[in-house]
Amino acid sequence: MAAGQRPYDPKVFADELNTAESDIRKLRAGDCQLRLLDRRGQPVAKGRFRIVQQCSHFLWGEQLWGLDTLLRHGYGDSARVRHFSQLFKDCLNSANCLSYWTEAPRNDGPKHMEFQGEDKLDGFEAQVNWALQHGLVPKGHPIFWSLPKAYPSWLGKYSIDTQWKFIEVRVRNLVARFRGKVKLWDLVNEAMWEAAPKNLPHRHWPHMESEDNICEYIIPVMRWAREEDPDAQFIINDYGMELDSPGKELIANDGSTVTAASQRARYTALARRLCAEGAAPDGIGMQAHTG
Repeated sequence: MAAGQRPYDPKVFADELNTAESDIRKLRAGDCQLRLLDRRGQPVAKGRFRIVQQCSHFLWGEQLWGLDTLLRHGYGDSARVRHFSQLFKDCLNSANCLSYWTEAPRNDGPKHMEFQGEDKLDGFEAQVNWALQHGLVPKGHPIFWSLPKAYPSWLGKYSIDTQWKFIEVRVRNLVARFRGKVKLWDLVNEAMWEAAPKNLPHRHWPHMESEDNICEYIIPVMRWAREEDPDAQFIINDYGMELDSPGKELIANDGSTVTAASQRARYTALARRLCAEGAAPDGIGMQAHTG
């Protein structure tokens, strides 16, 4: 058992499952009236009926890191992928297709570019095509993430102005290539916790970047993405706003104590600022990394 992991208690987990089911009925269900008509459009007075929900108004999805790994390594026709595909489409209606600019260099993850001059989007395209083939809505994640492990290290040899030219090419090429296929994107990931590109060399997590500096990079990324696909929807996405970090205080680079409440306030202020600047996102995301 991992450190800090609680022992398995069947009663506790059964109670939690019952609570979840009760919450689903309370929070996600409602009364409705059905009018049943025959083929001639006449009301059906008598009969026994079985009603099965075929689809959801909301998107329910999951990320495809494991599938991407299997597809890239030639296991697309394996029993494991077939089993995964069947379960996924039976339970969900959306797929989080991953294309990090890079992701933990030397890590075998779903990345677009690790070495300068690479342009590998085949893995992302395979995820998107898989989602569409199975009747799922693909969501691209992410277009831009200002974080050392997701920001190619070779960019550091250039001035910040030159780095921005590479960023623009990345954003425009990714969105343009998948225009019409990916209509929902995580535009910017985790800005509430990370440094702006110009401050990445001085990043100290948790890095409370100023609102001005965050807007300085979100707004052009939003503009470039919308120019390439004005019909797509673009979301800003973040975490750590439901629960405080357990067990310890989080002290930011500016000396402030970071709490869920303080991050909610900053996130709300950022959304309002983007709206005022004419760069309103189409939605705001809150990740399952709750505390």
